[in-house]
Amino acid sequence: MKSRIGGGEAASLKLKFGQSAAHRFVIDANYSRILSFKEEALPGIGDIERVSTNEYPAWRMNTNFVYTLGGFETNLSNKRIARHKKLQSEGYVGNFSWWDAQIRYAHVWDGAVTLGSTNILNAKPPLDDSQVGQDQLANNLYNAYGRTYYIGLSQNL
Repeated sequence: MKSRIGGGEAASLKLKFGQSAAHRFVIDANYSRILSFKEEALPGIGDIERVSTNEYPAWRMNTNFVYTLGGFETNLSNKRIARHKKLQSEGYVGNFSWWDAQIRYAHVWDGAVTLGSTNILNAKPPLDDSQVGQDQLANNLYNAYGRTYYIGLSQNL
């Protein structure tokens, strides 16, 4: 299989508000876009444009809202994926967005405790209704588990 990436672009923006030694508020936005991605699956059949298919959405965007106060850091993140073409019919599967949240405490003995949740609103990813009798979820793009929780402990020795 031969692949050609024709171009892409990425942009990011970071804004800091009310920063002091004790606290800070940061908004961090990252956007990426694929302009062209062509593949020739079999020699001689020609190139196929892959942008906006279910493996290669045209763009993605992540936005983080982070507030730090002393040893505590809270993070609210929004992740967004562009629409993509249905596999078996004309039309598109819509954009998808979900929110993650996390709180982290850096304790005095040089480590941290983290509590968080992915997909806190339990948003359901879009399904490709052209996939009759098959998995309609693009597992390579979306989390099929819905809301999940996690806890973490890190320690520097």
